[in-house]
Amino acid sequence: AMAMSEDGVLYSSFTNYTQHSVYYAKIDATPQEVFNGYDAPEETTISVKGSGSSAVVNVGYMGNYQSGGAQNKWNPELDAAGGYHVYDPNTGIKYRHSLPVFRFEQLFHNQKFQQFQNFRLVRKSSDADSNIHTAYYDKSTASIHYSVAVAKNTLDKDNANGNNQSEFCWVNIDGTPDSDDTIDFTNDTYTAPDEKKTPYKIKSDGPKKNIVLSNSVFEDGMERASSTSQFVGIDLNNRGFPVIVYFAGDCIRVARANADYPKGNEDYWKVQRAVTNSSNKNYSMNYVTYVDCEVDSSGYLHIVFVNTSGELVYIKSTNNPSDGSRYTFAEPEVVTDGSPSCIDITTRGETPYIACISSINAVDGLTMAFKSDGKWEVMKSPLVHTVAQNRACIEAHPTPETGWGEAAVGYYSNQDQRYHAAYYIGNGKGH
Repeated sequence: AMAMSEDGVLYSSFTNYTQHSVYYAKIDATPQEVFNGYDAPEETTISVKGSGSSAVVNVGYMGNYQSGGAQNKWNPELDAAGGYHVYDPNTGIKYRHSLPVFRFEQLFHNQKFQQFQNFRLVRKSSDADSNIHTAYYDKSTASIHYSVAVAKNTLDKDNANGNNQSEFCWVNIDGTPDSDDTIDFTNDTYTAPDEKKTPYKIKSDGPKKNIVLSNSVFEDGMERASSTSQFVGIDLNNRGFPVIVYFAGDCIRVARANADYPKGNEDYWKVQRAVTNSSNKNYSMNYVTYVDCEVDSSGYLHIVFVNTSGELVYIKSTNNPSDGSRYTFAEPEVVTDGSPSCIDITTRGETPYIACISSINAVDGLTMAFKSDGKWEVMKSPLVHTVAQNRACIEAHPTPETGWGEAAVGYYSNQDQRYHAAYYIGNGKGH
């Protein structure tokens, strides 16, 4: 994955199967290891806020491990329970596999490796009090989950299990819930189903109850779906309230929160359709895999997805609410066709920039698009290395007049087994 600091410095996060490690690095800098374990981690995601030496890096990764012993297999304690973790330099808890982390949902609940996928990570600022928000796919229940942690150190260092408020509740946004999605930790102690597991002592001050959004929060005649697609987009509005975009049922859905820490109570949430014109072919679709979103600097919501016809479709909101109220949307626009994959969107001001993979194992396999004078400019990036079926990323420089260029795309190549960034110098039309 790739992200950019507010002064235009590119960062990446990546896994290394040989080393069983997760790293992040600035361009042309020595990688920093944030995790090492005996079962290889899967994917990563990265967020960078701030600039220069004050930039704060968060890296999410899938820690695929469990204790392995016959008597404490899938033990929820600190050294034994893998899951979806987020590295944060401000937290106080470390353990033998990693640098300081928040632990979000853990693998011991369902005892399944690689359970969580396609996680996305966002925070509003580099301030230590800003919240870390995440959305991800739970393949065990085919559902979208959301969670949040306070970046400021809120950990109970006296607790041997290293518990913190991030890992003890999440929100099942949509899909089929299971019993773990309704666990109530308010009695301060949670004992996992296996009697060999030690009690899970909880001393955090945050919400301690998992919730499943009920049909009452779904608008536009929708109800919870039995399953969701695998990809999810998340961003924050101008007040730091999360907005989550995903596909479920037959449509693109937008889950809106009306608070910056919306856990423990479904009154924080509403879910609406993104396409409300029933005559539009994107109103009702058989299936959508790839979806992403971005809230621009003015508060407008931008959505991209690949529809059932293999078209890359873009939607922009016509309003910019900051209180979690309902979005209204313009008609969808087709950016390109050809069944692209692995899409990513970013913005500079209100200008959207999109990257997607259009051809595998080709040096022109990554397509970039941006809006200019009301029209889409679409180009195949002239790369040096072939593009693998992996995550594509795009970042737009905040000051292209004086920076390294207009935008950069990130991609992985099987040709040399490296992660690359390619710079679009631009001609001023996109900024």
